Amino acid sequence: MKRFRFESFIKFIIESPKYGTFTEAARTDPEQYSHDTWREEFVNMENPQQLLWDYVQRYIDAKSGYLIADDTILDKPRGPKIEGVGFHYSGKHKRSVRGLCLVSLVWTDGKYVFPVDFRIYNKGDGITKNEYLRDMLKTANERGFTPKMVMFDSWYSSCETLHLLQSWSWKYMVGIKSNRVLIHFPSPYQKETIPLKSFLIDQDGLRCRLKGLGIHRCFSQPSNKPGRKYWCTNHTNMTYQQWKTLKRISFLIEHYHRGLKQHFLVEKCQARKIHIQTAYICVCLCSFAKIQRVRQRKRISVTELFKKLHRKRIEQSRISSPTCEFLWSSKRCG
Repeated sequence: MKRFRFESFIKFIIESPKYGTFTEAARTDPEQYSHDTWREEFVNMENPQQLLWDYVQRYIDAKSGYLIADDTILDKPRGPKIEGVGFHYSGKHKRSVRGLCLVSLVWTDGKYVFPVDFRIYNKGDGITKNEYLRDMLKTANERGFTPKMVMFDSWYSSCETLHLLQSWSWKYMVGIKSNRVLIHFPSPYQKETIPLKSFLIDQDGLRCRLKGLGIHRCFSQPSNKPGRKYWCTNHTNMTYQQWKTLKRISFLIEHYHRGLKQHFLVEKCQARKIHIQTAYICVCLCSFAKIQRVRQRKRISVTELFKKLHRKRIEQSRISSPTCEFLWSSKRCG
């Protein structure tokens, strides 16, 4: 994909208030690109994940910051014939819905979020979300990342993933299930394996040995559902305040997911081929990174930034022509 056309579609994604299709891009393109021409650009895009990294790496410092991983469902209720679309549980709808499952790895300095890698999870491929995450983490390690902390929820905290992070001496703070087994030594001559939920964990956390993982510190807090939520970290001297700060930072990926869907039209692509869907998502993520960079300079929220963009567009339309003139041009309009 040519660089100047790539930037042109990024601009279209940012400025379009609702519609992100190739048809709409063709109708608003000053160079009169047709729908088929735009589609061909996306068909010819090679390795969208590498393209995203080439675009984003100038905005981040791989030697610091935090890495966060999570997935979200891109709703495709009317797209059963789109490749990769299936039924996934959605936290937004509280039920299984038809859509694409986007697994993201993002970098943050604690305030601004930049996507650095992504995968489209398809149940039919035979590759699990944990395997996709490990693949992204290996790629991040090859690219020279040395994060202060890696964070994700309990769905991804398998022993294989945590062992991989330990092999690189990376620190992590991850969610774990309440049935995770601790090794307890009640006496020098015997040991017991007890589920985590059986322990009373105070505010300062519990220093313990997780089965298959070694010494960790575990924290917990009440959950909206019956029971409690649990986290563990291999930073065994972590304090309660540090844990609370990291929890706040890890929640930034939820703002990232919400922003992608509200402002960057990531769910709007109607193409049936999974390669085109992947390329389109890549451009949406690059658009997100571009706006994050603008936010860094202007120090405002994404919502306020888009409000300013829309105000500017309205002001320009009022100067160039009367508001909605084309609506009132017909004689049948009173």
